[in-house]
Amino acid sequence: MRRSRATARLALLGALLLSLGPSAAGTSPNQATSPSARATAPSEPAGTPVRWRLSAASSASRARVVEIITDGGTMVAFRTGTRPGGVTATQTRDERVVWDEPAGDAVALHGSWWSLARPVQPVVPPRPDPSRLTTLRVDVVDATTGDADGDGTDEVVVVFRRPFRETVVSGLLPGAAGTDGAGRSLHLGLYGAGLTQEWVAGTVFRPVSTVAACDGALALGFADSVSAAHPVTATHVAAGASFWGGFGFTSLPGIPDLPGPGDPACADVDGDGRTEPLVIHRSGRTPP
Repeated sequence: MRRSRATARLALLGALLLSLGPSAAGTSPNQATSPSARATAPSEPAGTPVRWRLSAASSASRARVVEIITDGGTMVAFRTGTRPGGVTATQTRDERVVWDEPAGDAVALHGSWWSLARPVQPVVPPRPDPSRLTTLRVDVVDATTGDADGDGTDEVVVVFRRPFRETVVSGLLPGAAGTDGAGRSLHLGLYGAGLTQEWVAGTVFRPVSTVAACDGALALGFADSVSAAHPVTATHVAAGASFWGGFGFTSLPGIPDLPGPGDPACADVDGDGRTEPLVIHRSGRTPP
């Protein structure tokens, strides 16, 4: 099933050789370009991500859509989807397009998951000194560093267990936040210099087992229970991304958790100078 879906997407990508519509990232191309315009794409300087879209009618009532992101003329990510209304529909860029779940490794960009088109080298941040974390007096599950809130300064990001305390949210949704056999709930917090607390999630609805801190976002790996959460020994049942909104982290409708094994990571995929959330090691296939 996974192999046939990936094969179909590669076939659709092949159609890009016939008709592409380029634009600066975030704008809305509606028509294919001429061969001369296509020839100028490789001259785009690195760090200037460009989005290309192709719609191909698969029936009178719908069109298959493929969109790619290039950086310096090299494809770095792609996504495929279906749009009702056929290829001549006048919807805006993302209106009514149902994007496919990536078959393999993925990056969160522009409010959606995109498949990685080439291998990337994730950022490997320095890990905080475990002996310093003991001052928090919690059971640390995982910890890393990075500018998770996007303010230009790195924080220490800690996933931890502590004795359950009822919060306003958990009081409204009894049982939504799980506990382990010792009655501990799982939390995630940001800490500044000297491990001063900047923000802590009082209620976490899905057990986080490992975390990577990107620029203004987190990449997360999930375990199936609070007690099983561990960055090494836990089997990740899903992975996802969460984005800083000023008062905390939130998930986006177009970036749901991706089921199955996968490791969270961060890398600057589109060359804009900021790292994005990744889910890698989702499958054994090599990105196209």
